[in-house]
Parts: sequence; C-alpha cells; structure tokens
Amino acid sequence: MRRSRGFTLLETTLATALLCGLMLFLFNLYPASAMAIRQSQDQMTADTVAESLFSDYKAASFASLAPGKAALAKVVYSGCEYYPECEIYPVGSDPDLLKGVRVTVRWQTPRGPRSEKYELVLANLDS
Repeated sequence: MRRSRGFTLLETTLATALLCGLMLFLFNLYPASAMAIRQSQDQMTADTVAESLFSDYKAASFASLAPGKAALAKVVYSGCEYYPECEIYPVGSDPDLLKGVRVTVRWQTPRGPRSEKYELVLANLDS
C-alpha cells in the first residue's frame, strides 16, 4: 500500500483550530496591553505633577510654608485632567524644624476615578 503525500482532513482541521486558537489569544492580548500602557502613562504623569510641585516647595523658604490644605490648579495632559491637592503639616514636636508636604493627585479614567498620594518631609536648615 502506498502512502499518499499531503495532509489528511483531520490534520488540516486540527492545524486550523490550533492556528485560530493562537490568533484569538494574541488578539486578546492587545486590548489588555493597551490599557496597561495607558494606566502607566497616567501614573507617570501624576508622578510628574507631584514632582513639579515638590520642586516648587523645595525652592520656597521654609517660613513661607504655612500649614493647611489647598486645591491647586488642574493640569491637562494628553486630554486627561489631573487635580492636585496639597497639604502642609508639622512633623514632630517642633514645627520650626520639620514640615511635611503631602500631594494628592486625582484623575478620571474610563474604569473610574484614580488618585495617588506622595509625601515629602522638608527640614529647616537655617535654624
């Protein structure tokens, strides 16, 4: 008996099913990775907003940092609005030596509101 060359119907069907399953898996990876990239971009932008505010507070004189909370102007980047809030508070028993700066950045995503908190402690080097 001579074996014919070529693929049988069963082999072709299995190969097609395997290829379809692999393509379905790969097509499902794209939306998840696109969402993860967008979330990373939003997170990095919030980090940049907070670092910018921290550099402003580092440059200010220690005496000008009055304790309290303040909502700051929104920052728009790539169509997303970020709302920073700042709180300055005394650290330790002597508020003339250490002050804390807490920045909360809020923004809206398609999956709901997000926020990140950042903290910095400043020391009075003039005393």
